[in-house]
Amino acid sequence: PMVMVLLTEKWESCIIYLQLICIAKAITTVSTANLQAMRAIGRSDIVLQLEFIKKPVGLLMIIFAIRYGVLAIAVSMPIYSLFAMIVNMWPNRKLLNYSIREQIIDLLPTTGITIVMCLAVKITSVFKGNDFVQLIIQVLVGGSVYLLLSIEEEKWTN
Repeated sequence: PMVMVLLTEKWESCIIYLQLICIAKAITTVSTANLQAMRAIGRSDIVLQLEFIKKPVGLLMIIFAIRYGVLAIAVSMPIYSLFAMIVNMWPNRKLLNYSIREQIIDLLPTTGITIVMCLAVKITSVFKGNDFVQLIIQVLVGGSVYLLLSIEEEKWTN
């Protein structure tokens, strides 16, 4: 509904691309946090080395995906983001004594909350009607579910 309300129906075909980009960017935040941790301890040299590992892989993925069209390129974005996240997590095993397993375990509650929120929002999309009203309902449901689950998760961890 957001695309329909903000951009109109003629942009409907872009929805899948926006969804894939959102997934890729959500994964990228974990990568960024790991890179910032390395920079914070003065190891920007490692950050540069990681770029020399990641960028050729990203280029190869684009070269491969381009044969299959724009959708394939968009699908490759979350896959590359996942690869980059793992590469960026790797050095912090030794630099910060923070293993990939520990990082993933730390991410699980937030990821679970996000998945439940997405499912709740998706369920509201079965009620067809005015796109603006549906968008408002989805924002309210998504925000409420995320907030309530985050509060509950905070109680569990403390």
